[in-house]
Amino acid sequence: MRFNEIQESVRAKSKRMPELVMEQLMDWIMDGNISMGEKLNAEELALRMGVSRMPVREALKSMEKSGIVKSVPYVGARVVELSKADVVQIYIIRQALEPLAAYYACKNINDKKIAIIENIQDKLEEVMHKAHPDGKQIFILNRGFHFTIYNMSEMKHLVDVIGTLWDKLAFFKLIYGRRYVNDKNSAEHKLEEHRAYIELLKNRDAEGLKKAMESTLNRRLIDVKTEINSGIDNY
Repeated sequence: MRFNEIQESVRAKSKRMPELVMEQLMDWIMDGNISMGEKLNAEELALRMGVSRMPVREALKSMEKSGIVKSVPYVGARVVELSKADVVQIYIIRQALEPLAAYYACKNINDKKIAIIENIQDKLEEVMHKAHPDGKQIFILNRGFHFTIYNMSEMKHLVDVIGTLWDKLAFFKLIYGRRYVNDKNSAEHKLEEHRAYIELLKNRDAEGLKKAMESTLNRRLIDVKTEINSGIDNY
């Protein structure tokens, strides 16, 4: 993406330059053009995109907050690096914490809050049903769906811990999210899970929601073990 193309995108989408740079970097990650642990040199990236270094630096800072990039003293920015054991351990912890947050969210739910969750789900369904889904949008909307629910638990410290775990997995989830772009069955299964959560929230079934999320995360853990055994070292 050259500078004139980015300028046109800015006018068309009314987005700031750092956001467009971050989108391009996330595209490269999902396409496999940027690897786990790879050093990200702001000057080189700026030349590659045809932009100044400032928006690249801002984009890298935003990606660091999202857990995709980490800053290493005297080295610079690098894409986060996780071992297979790290990924499995984080999913095991998520399996214990996220159903708990969902349980308390259901205790605090009301129709107005459900409408907010349904709005995010509608946007996610629209993106995932496109002929060529945007993996970045799926990543962002899926996180938005879950954390909108978790924040309704009003258990800030619990949600903060869950957020840290998601941040640590951000790179892996971007790559793992390819299946929702390339596999329509996986995409539909994800949407069905979300629809089931919404119905349980509408029914004020906190225990049912907790069990449903435990079941989902258990399946996800099994899937993740299979996925990483097929080559997390190649990401």
